[in-house]
Amino acid sequence: EQELAKKQFLSFLNERHEKAQALALELDHAANMRSPHDWYPVARALNRRIVFHAGPTNSGKTHSAIQAVCETTSAVYCAPLRLLAAEVFDTLNQRGLDGGVGLLTGDDVRGDSEAEHVACTVEMAPLGRVREVGVVDEIQMIGDPRRGWAWARALLGLPVRELHLCGSITALPILRALAERTGEHLQVIEYERKSPLIVSDQSLKGRLSNTRPGDCLVAFSRRQLFALRHDLHNLHQSPCAIVYGALPPETRLEQVQTVSYTHLRAHETPEHLVCRLLLEKKKTKSTIRLFLLLIHIMIKYN
Repeated sequence: EQELAKKQFLSFLNERHEKAQALALELDHAANMRSPHDWYPVARALNRRIVFHAGPTNSGKTHSAIQAVCETTSAVYCAPLRLLAAEVFDTLNQRGLDGGVGLLTGDDVRGDSEAEHVACTVEMAPLGRVREVGVVDEIQMIGDPRRGWAWARALLGLPVRELHLCGSITALPILRALAERTGEHLQVIEYERKSPLIVSDQSLKGRLSNTRPGDCLVAFSRRQLFALRHDLHNLHQSPCAIVYGALPPETRLEQVQTVSYTHLRAHETPEHLVCRLLLEKKKTKSTIRLFLLLIHIMIKYN
């Protein structure tokens, strides 16, 4: 009887030990942050074709990717900004695409979120259903310490058969490394700038009277923005759009209808795009970074 009890006890311990080992392996796998590409089995199963549209600003790379969105039966476009997502949403709606168009941003949801074509901010990229084409804009933002996670999630997890990435050539090394990890083919298409970006040899000399239609003025507070709009309207007697983050989505779209990103694209203006800026307040590192990002976006989106 003692021998039987001993065998049963040892069998009980082995069974519990095996369950504990299995649980430990599951916990280790769940907590493993070294292989994020394995978190998206649906995307891995699709064996996606990845196309990297690499080039400087105003080179037509995003335009080429959006053409792929318009020519397929289902697609998702992931924008770096809510305003750009809304602009692409309007563009797709105007095309009258079959299956409808949806818009997904942090504070604005329009149309059907399960529509065949969706425009969204990159943080809102839908991973729940398979689509034919996906576009992730400004892919070099994957290196941003605060928002880079969203680009990494979209790059690794979008369940699409063909993934288009748009951005600076500087992102190529990390894209190649990730494509090698996922076992997906990466095609690189390089673009050249369509028109030169010329830095003016003189400033506005602090005078708003030296501004011209099409100029972009950047300030660092809402009070300054409204003061600038008031002064510009009095000087030129023409509409002046104003955009800042706290504007409601509908108001923000109304403001940019007269001076939209489309009108600021250099290849769609009769002359070289001139973006002259009136810098105000102290130039700390954070404001300079914000300034450079704003300039890049305002003169870039193509």
